[in-house]
Amino acid sequence: MNKFTKSLILIVAGSGVLIGSLTMPSAGGPHAASQPAARDGAQTSDGDPAINEPDRFAWTVFVEINKAANNGSKDRVWEKWAPDEDVYGNPNRAPIWPGAATGLQETGPRPKTLRPITQLQIASEENQRLPRRRRQRGRPAGLFLPAQAGGEEVRMNRATFDFIVSNNLWYVEGQEAAFARGTKINFPVEAKEIKAIWRPITDAEKPRFYWQLNPADNKVYGLVAIHIITKDIPNWTWATFEQMDNPNHCKEMKCKDDFGLKPDGSVSAGLLKMMQDAGLGPEWQYYRLNGAQVDFTDSTGRPTLLGNSIIEDGFVTTSSCITCHARATIGQRIPGQSRANRLSVFKSTSPLISDNGTPDPRWYYADPSRPQTLKYLQLDFLWSMFRAKRRS
Repeated sequence: MNKFTKSLILIVAGSGVLIGSLTMPSAGGPHAASQPAARDGAQTSDGDPAINEPDRFAWTVFVEINKAANNGSKDRVWEKWAPDEDVYGNPNRAPIWPGAATGLQETGPRPKTLRPITQLQIASEENQRLPRRRRQRGRPAGLFLPAQAGGEEVRMNRATFDFIVSNNLWYVEGQEAAFARGTKINFPVEAKEIKAIWRPITDAEKPRFYWQLNPADNKVYGLVAIHIITKDIPNWTWATFEQMDNPNHCKEMKCKDDFGLKPDGSVSAGLLKMMQDAGLGPEWQYYRLNGAQVDFTDSTGRPTLLGNSIIEDGFVTTSSCITCHARATIGQRIPGQSRANRLSVFKSTSPLISDNGTPDPRWYYADPSRPQTLKYLQLDFLWSMFRAKRRS
């Protein structure tokens, strides 16, 4: 367990599906109250920072995973984690942790395999399936970055990787077997996963970006956005960051950061010290926390919202990371259908409106009062598992 991680021990219902929000202080949604004491970087004795100081905790995780990997390259810690194409790419062979096959640590930059942003690509595809009168006109062509403009990569740390492999969740039939048994999917508290978005940048932009020269095409790519999730609490913690020059950053959804920014919008002394102590260069000061999220609703029952102007372009105003990921599921195989049976990402009425607020028990059960009527098994909030394939 990383030294900054402090777990919260809670008793969780054994049904395998969360049918309501846990009792936690609301944090990270657009309606959350400010915590001035944390804004200036003051140290506190709080033993549960993931809940009580979510913005500070989000930056702590951000800084820890963006420390140098110390492998002779520019790589950060998370860039040595397992990419999801390595985990789910071959359903007929158990995944191997990067470098484990040779027993040697990988050195030098590994070519990045970038793809269109998943949420936006799915929205485009679902939009085309709607009746013409209900489609979002003018959006599909611009919903996701084309391949030549960059794209996303998803990576998981060793705790996440080991849990998926040891529980046979890296191929569809293994997930379907978990559904048939009614197995509760519960990742360890050390689990983490990130989604990073890159785009090509010019030499003039490099001082304001964390960047990599991608050996795959010999282009310089700058990091424009990153989602980070950790299992420090049962419903995970959710944080999303952007490079501050993104055109729509904080324009459609209000951003909230009670630790990293001073009231005038400049970087706080506490965050500067945190970055300097970790050996991060000045380019990291151009990244901003959009917000952190630990619960489905605030104390008045209003849905908490969290989104990213790049990753949720077009539906950021209704975006809720925690609610969307609550729909990461597997169901019984439908005869004659090769695709896995899962809940969709978006509302059926529109591909550009995402669910937010407390999950509906009817998503998971034919009769919520009877656990044996399970329709979909929740995959502990990890959408990356939808990339699993069937064995041949």
